[in-house]
Amino acid sequence: MLVHTRLACAAMSVHCKFWKRPFRANLDHSEVVLRNLHYRNAKPKPSVPPKPVDLVRKGAEKAEESKEITETTSQLNAIIEEVQAVRTAIEMRADELAQKRRENNDCANCLEELRSQESNSGIDACIKQLLLEPKTVNTLHKYIEESEGRMESLQNRWISVKSEKDDELRRARNEYDSMGQEKELQRETAEVLRLADAIESDLYVKHEHLSKLKREVERMEQVQLNRSAYTRRIFEIVANIRKQQEEIDKVLSENRYIQKELKSLGGKLDRTFTVVEEKLYRDVQRDTSMQKAYRLLVKIHEECSWVVSATEACGRINREIDELNDQIAIQQQKRLDEALEKVLNDCMEVKQENDALMNTLGTT
Repeated sequence: MLVHTRLACAAMSVHCKFWKRPFRANLDHSEVVLRNLHYRNAKPKPSVPPKPVDLVRKGAEKAEESKEITETTSQLNAIIEEVQAVRTAIEMRADELAQKRRENNDCANCLEELRSQESNSGIDACIKQLLLEPKTVNTLHKYIEESEGRMESLQNRWISVKSEKDDELRRARNEYDSMGQEKELQRETAEVLRLADAIESDLYVKHEHLSKLKREVERMEQVQLNRSAYTRRIFEIVANIRKQQEEIDKVLSENRYIQKELKSLGGKLDRTFTVVEEKLYRDVQRDTSMQKAYRLLVKIHEECSWVVSATEACGRINREIDELNDQIAIQQQKRLDEALEKVLNDCMEVKQENDALMNTLGTT
């Protein structure tokens, strides 16, 4: 009981001194009290032979005293922890107070600088009055404090705009990569159109020749000739021209369909390669054993691209050969047409001369 009373008195003294002295002194005093308690508990006491009747009672009292000592020690430890927490909070408050003081000093320095600049530059009286008002100063402080938020919002806007521009740049690069194939298709289309123009010009020449032949037939109707043979020949020529026109239209439609199919297949192939390449690239990042498959895929794609380009080159060469052959045939046909036209003109001149001679003979 005496030890319990002493521990209670020590706790009360520590609690009372805690609110009167600085925290470091209270903490040191608490440590001293704990050391004294430990020393008192560890100090050997004179052994008095107990009475046989009071052995049980003294054992119970000792157990109760040891329990009370343990509880008091735990209470003291809790008090020490509270002291440390309060001390930490006070230190944080002191740091915040020092920071506020520094901010106030900075604001005061800014105000002094503004006032000095005002005195040096001769600011208007209205501006001076506004700077002297605390509301205006608070507004300026608030504006300065909100500058970080504005900066953050501007950074967020910059990040969003940068991501949009990066997406646009990536799309533009993809479009530029696909422009090579489009240019090749455009060149092939231009070649087909040029061939169609040549065929149309040939058809125009043939139509002109046909019209001349029709006019010649109309002139020859007055002469007693075999008209059925000429008419049948004209119809055969017209039928051949129509058949050629139908074949040309069929070839053009087939070329357009093949171009669409080639463009569609090329797009599907590029998209498939992109998807497979991305999948293998992710697998390579997870498993290094997939690097060989990734390299084989890239190599296969390059080889296939080379084969396609070689096939296209062969096709271009064959088309150029066909165009040259067609041009040769057209030139030969033009020469034949020119010779035939020359013969017809000579025949017409001979006929006119004969008519003139007949007229002269009739008049005589």
